[in-house]
Amino acid sequence: MTVREWFAGQEILLTGVTSDIGNAVLEKLLRSCPGVKTIHVVLRSKNLRTNKDRIKDLLSSRGFERVKQECPEAMSRLQIFEGNLMYENLGLTVEHVALLQGLNVVIHAGGPHDELLEFCRNLPALRSAAIAMSVFGKKGRITESVLESKLPGIPLAMVRLPAIGPAVKEPIPGYTNVLKGATALMIGAGYALGNPDSPAAILPVDIAANALIASAWDKGTRSHEQMVTFYNPPALGCTWEKLIENGYRASKQFPFPSFGIRGMTSKPRVHFLVVLLLEWLPSFLCDSFLFAIGGKPRMVREYQYVRSVLETMEPVLSKSWTCDHRAIKALKDRMTATDQEDFYVQTEIDLESYVLCSGAMAKKLCMNEANLRLIRNFKIIAMLGFLAVFYFLLFL
Repeated sequence: MTVREWFAGQEILLTGVTSDIGNAVLEKLLRSCPGVKTIHVVLRSKNLRTNKDRIKDLLSSRGFERVKQECPEAMSRLQIFEGNLMYENLGLTVEHVALLQGLNVVIHAGGPHDELLEFCRNLPALRSAAIAMSVFGKKGRITESVLESKLPGIPLAMVRLPAIGPAVKEPIPGYTNVLKGATALMIGAGYALGNPDSPAAILPVDIAANALIASAWDKGTRSHEQMVTFYNPPALGCTWEKLIENGYRASKQFPFPSFGIRGMTSKPRVHFLVVLLLEWLPSFLCDSFLFAIGGKPRMVREYQYVRSVLETMEPVLSKSWTCDHRAIKALKDRMTATDQEDFYVQTEIDLESYVLCSGAMAKKLCMNEANLRLIRNFKIIAMLGFLAVFYFLLFL
């Protein structure tokens, strides 16, 4: 049975939909699994915005343009519930819990999962549950022994993922709607601290989404001796140094509004000095110039944002990692040729094209062109000022 055939008629619960992976899973299910009966989404209201406001913002983003064009009726299969993954029964009302008793598939794309797994234990029609988790592990993560001893009867797929990068193919090559750590590193937004010779632990978001969907199919279409299966999709297959090298080429065509400092070092002192002198100081001087002419300072804030997203990558950049890919390979081998093409969990990636497409999309969706012009003008003014001082000292 193909992936599409198996998902036909199924009722799905999707959690973590506002995460990068959740976005991609929802888009993929709506576009590529037209037979799905209903996709139930649990989402809490936040920052004075209701859950329906938040899902409306999500569906209006560039990433859902393709599904709107190809499958305009797909949105009618969405059902939104107010809830919270931290609470018992996901914070759902008694009526909503009863309504979800017919769930066949649960896909968890982000956020805490302890209460979700407890919720799954009480779903009589559940055929499989696929849970995204970090390959590097986090505080409080559930181990294999805990899962197997405390959660009997759940056909569970744990999909262990490295850092998530832009899409390699779908819905648009290089697609990313928010500048995150992996994207910032790839497009040369700043200088990073890590080991350049370590494997680049980045997985394109569309492959991560396909792995969650396909692993749910895999668990639901065959019986397993062990109730929990761990799937490890392989990452880019290059080093950080090689990835950054390709970023140099991409930045020539799609420059990021920075002061041109990019790369990586494993030496904390070198990293500190480079960031201080060649990122923070130029940003500060640029803002001082803006303030002097009556403009609104903004470059230090931009610097702080880029620093914050790159710092989220530091635990990944400084660690080596190895994974057993046998389960994901076995999953791929079970898929038909059409499924392997449509729900690719492994694919050849042209690194140069991937980084180039990522740079193009980041420039289009995540960059401020005004900041890019400002930096260019500031560099010209700084160079003219330097030459003026040089000639003054020379002829003094």
